[in-house]
Amino acid sequence: MNRPLSILVCCLMASAAYGELKETNGKPNLLFIAVDDLRPQLGCYGESWMKTPNIDRLAASGLRFTRHYVQVATCGASRHALLTGLRPSVAADYNNYPFKVHRKELAARPAESFFHLLKQNGYHTTSVGKISHLDSQRDLPRSWTEVLNPARSPKLPPTFYRKAPNGKRYPFESTEGSDKIYPDGVLAETAVSQLRKLKGQQFALAVGFHKPHLPFNAPQKYWDLYDPRKIPAIPFPRVPDGIDPRISLHPSFELVRQYYVPKGSLKNEDYRRKLRHGYCAAVSYVDAQVGKVLNELDRLDLSKNTIVVLWGDHGWHLGELGTWGKHTAFERALRSPLLVRLPGMKARGQASDALIETVDIYPTLAELCSLTPPKGLGGDSFAELLDDPKAAGPTEAFGYHRPWTDLADGYRHKEKNPWGKTMRTDRYRFTVWTTERTGGEIVQVELYDHKTDPEESSNIAEKQPELVRTMLARIGDDGIPFNGKVKR
Repeated sequence: MNRPLSILVCCLMASAAYGELKETNGKPNLLFIAVDDLRPQLGCYGESWMKTPNIDRLAASGLRFTRHYVQVATCGASRHALLTGLRPSVAADYNNYPFKVHRKELAARPAESFFHLLKQNGYHTTSVGKISHLDSQRDLPRSWTEVLNPARSPKLPPTFYRKAPNGKRYPFESTEGSDKIYPDGVLAETAVSQLRKLKGQQFALAVGFHKPHLPFNAPQKYWDLYDPRKIPAIPFPRVPDGIDPRISLHPSFELVRQYYVPKGSLKNEDYRRKLRHGYCAAVSYVDAQVGKVLNELDRLDLSKNTIVVLWGDHGWHLGELGTWGKHTAFERALRSPLLVRLPGMKARGQASDALIETVDIYPTLAELCSLTPPKGLGGDSFAELLDDPKAAGPTEAFGYHRPWTDLADGYRHKEKNPWGKTMRTDRYRFTVWTTERTGGEIVQVELYDHKTDPEESSNIAEKQPELVRTMLARIGDDGIPFNGKVKR
């Protein structure tokens, strides 16, 4: 691939950070934690008002990546890129069903995922909760020694099923009770139990939590952590200048189509604050579950030989740019937390500002475990940054999107939807929309200057034609050919 890198692959096993890995001949265990719809609204990411002590504790003992970007801001697509290490190649890779569409191709690959690679090399691989999009066993049948879905049919509180006037569910809910009244509490308990069983084995444990995905429900004690009057207001709650929102944004369809949202309420400050309050409560709830798993890892004395990764599958608009949900090519949707902790690492509590992509995680974990990844992956190892967070990293991070809806007419006909490709550089976000996946006619160009406009509130593409031409020449540096031409 052609993505420019100044990262030089190095053998981290010789580093002092690996002095405690000798017990397993240099091959550490892996605890991989995936959190659904988690944007970097966390204490360790500078949001000091958020109550996330456990994730913050992980950041304090590991390395925090401040600019990690997913490939597609959609659950299934993002997780497919993570687990396979591949960039989008067909239309299905932009939605929730790439595992289904690529089933035959994955079956033909020597290793269908990085967990399969670990399993081939003697790891006991366990999936708990949401790791692929729907069913880890069906999506990646060769990757797992065992798959556990204890939260498939939990005993949920009666209020969870409370129907709104139009028969839909409410987008937020709270109930007095223990953490196990909702699925993530059950998942955490199962993960803790698995750690106890896995001690003494070479293991790779993947734990996938559901919150803060809609609906924003959590035990009441997590709602009580926040004074809704002190939750920060939406920084830029309207459509950016200079774009066609029917291409770039959506009418909050996941929220308003699946849940009961009274007409006009998204313009009501009290209701919007309620939604933001619910998101905060759900984040604090999942933070507590993460803490239980980390505590057990420490209690069992496994931390000294276990790599820990916490990854958000994408971000989420909480009213920014007038949108609620993911499914865009903007910073709020594509940027998510990534924390990595190595046993005995030197860069504890530090941060890297390198532009890291989700597809970089596969080759990195392979290197850290002294394994050879398959050829043709879409990313590059960032292992050097784990020893030296200030080392130069990639100069671009790429994202991909295709609109699911139209602001004016409801759902679009998919054959009419343009294809979006976005590139984040140190200073700019550049997004181009074309009639074909790898080019065709350009129907819209967006350019945002993060030095002066971090909220991406104004598209300056028309004011910077020379910079746009430069960006167009670079947009194919992910290794996927691009031949977009301006529509005449």
